[in-house]
Amino acid sequence: MVLDGEIERGTASVAGQLLGGARACVRDRMAAKEQEELISRLEALEAALEAPGDRSWRSPPRSL
Repeated sequence: MVLDGEIERGTASVAGQLLGGARACVRDRMAAKEQEELISRLEALEAALEAPGDRSWRSPPRSL
């Protein structure tokens, strides 16, 4: 549209910068959500390890 003269170059430049900023926000939110999910899963695993109960699935301690 800039090449056709429909939009001024400065306006197109600002629009591109805004779109890039919006894309970065979406990317960062997706990364944060993934980290939140991983933290939740890790906390569940830690809780399972600390809970009393059957530990037969664990490896026995190594002898030196």
